[in-house]
Amino acid sequence: MDSVSEKVIYHQLVKTERDEYYHVALNRLREKGYIIQSITCDGRRGLLRDLFDTPTQMCHFHLVAMVMRKLRKKHKSTAGKALKILVKTLK
Repeated sequence: MDSVSEKVIYHQLVKTERDEYYHVALNRLREKGYIIQSITCDGRRGLLRDLFDTPTQMCHFHLVAMVMRKLRKKHKSTAGKALKILVKTLK
């Protein structure tokens, strides 16, 4: 999606999420003359490593989900409680 026009500029239906599909999409967008200023994704390590020269951030939804999976529902430590409160502000 183009963040300026808020229009979808590329889409592709896939059965699984693979780094190759991201590479194809980015190459096609660059071929069309788009300048990719940043990428928001689910934190795929291979993708982040390969897109090293492009600012990348993890989607807040995926970040919150990852942290919440690691914390117990009723975390007993002060740090755990504070982290849970903090991460909930990202939603």
